[in-house]
Amino acid sequence: AEAASQEERGVMRRLWQLYSESVLPAEESSYFEHFKLRPITREEFEASPQVLLLGQYSTGKTSMVKWLTGSNSAHFDVRPQPSTDKFMAVVHGEQERLINGNAAA
Repeated sequence: AEAASQEERGVMRRLWQLYSESVLPAEESSYFEHFKLRPITREEFEASPQVLLLGQYSTGKTSMVKWLTGSNSAHFDVRPQPSTDKFMAVVHGEQERLINGNAAA
């Protein structure tokens, strides 16, 4: 596990180097920020990815999260009628837990 994380850090360092030395100068010289997005920061580059699933009820959002995570948690309530009328953040951790609330911060 330690060797894999060192290898991953090396890959991330090289990707950042490629971006900052090759892509970023092209973005700056073409005024890309004016037309689309500002340049990515190192913090954004190193942050964990986040995915948002939206859609009408019974379209497979919860089933997809179950499949992606390989988890069959009781918190994933799948029924034919609307059953997950709230948001849920799924993050990696040592143990499963539920944080109650009605707003993400």
